[in-house]
Amino acid sequence: MEKKVYERPLLYYSETCPRCRLLSRIVGWLSLDTLRRVPMDYWEAVDFYRENPRYAGKLVLFHDRGVTVGGGVFLAVPWLIVKTWLGAARVAA
Repeated sequence: MEKKVYERPLLYYSETCPRCRLLSRIVGWLSLDTLRRVPMDYWEAVDFYRENPRYAGKLVLFHDRGVTVGGGVFLAVPWLIVKTWLGAARVAA
């Protein structure tokens, strides 16, 4: 998989799963809307899953440290949220 650079963290999530949809909304809100949420059935996600079939149906998070897949997303998100909050605090100061 080639390394891409994203302006802000990007999360592919399942829109048909109520729990996934809710969790992605909460994470987006906690990240002060810096996390971009993209349903798995949108064209950019479909293209990614087509190129990387081993990740099909799994949560995928793209961030400055790379790509996190599956359950690891839940461990990576708190770090992104803290980083976002610290960045917002520096801007406000």
